[in-house]
Amino acid sequence: MIYILLFIIFIVADQLTKFLASKFLIVRDISITSWFKFSYVENRGAAFGMMQDKQSFFIVITALVLVVIGFYILKHGSEFSTLEKIGLTFFLSGAVGNLIDRILNGYVVDFISVRLFNSYDFPVFNIADSLICVGAFLLIISFIKGDFSEVKN
Repeated sequence: MIYILLFIIFIVADQLTKFLASKFLIVRDISITSWFKFSYVENRGAAFGMMQDKQSFFIVITALVLVVIGFYILKHGSEFSTLEKIGLTFFLSGAVGNLIDRILNGYVVDFISVRLFNSYDFPVFNIADSLICVGAFLLIISFIKGDFSEVKN
């Protein structure tokens, strides 16, 4: 039950921050430091802006991935380790957050801008992107540790 609550909280936080970015950052950027700012971007592509204007493709692929993972969770969820459950919660809530944007807007709202080593502008991202990355990282750690549930027939 805690994972469902976290899933909902993460999606709400993602959508709320994107709403605020759309409302306040569309006019001007907000610099926090020389290397960190909030900057409104409409991302019509995938990660790092790849494959621009392929929204239908991204919607279908994301929906398929969510359905497959959902069925896998229903069948094997009781066998998952805590790390797997947390990783999947992060990953799925991020995927759903960006899917909502793609369906409602036709693009994903990004707004977190980081400049690395005072010379490289990292691609602008959002909370959902962070959730996906953290979730994937936790699932990889779980797999490396050998915690990852084996499919039992």
